[in-house]
Amino acid sequence: MLNTELNPLTRGPEATRFDEDGFLVDHLIWTEETGRQIAELEGVGTLTERHWRVVNHVREKFLEIGALPNMRLVCRAVSIPKTEIHNLFGSCLSIWRIAGLPHPGEEAMAYMVSACFFKSMEVYRKRPVNKSTPLFNITIPASTQ
Repeated sequence: MLNTELNPLTRGPEATRFDEDGFLVDHLIWTEETGRQIAELEGVGTLTERHWRVVNHVREKFLEIGALPNMRLVCRAVSIPKTEIHNLFGSCLSIWRIAGLPHPGEEAMAYMVSACFFKSMEVYRKRPVNKSTPLFNITIPASTQ
């Protein structure tokens, strides 16, 4: 999440304003440069053409419907699989923040968090498993009795 107290985007007379959860307060002042800076602060790094396809689509859908678009439909529209979008951004919240959109509301926030959690669990469940290697390598000390 953006630290709005130390954030370089919040300094100066024409500072970009964020709420306490790191969302841009006024989505109309967003620029691509603002998106780049937010991406760096979110830990996403340099935005590629694939990042911009997702960000621009999410912004367009928000402006069209005024709400969080369904990520499954976003994936279809931009022709990028969910796993790759997850790898590009890390979370749905990062996409929303980079797109410069305002706080989506508590219900949508819960969806974003749970969707990202379940996506990471899906990736975890699909990992290759070597049955001869334990899932967790934990050493339990022998009883001293």
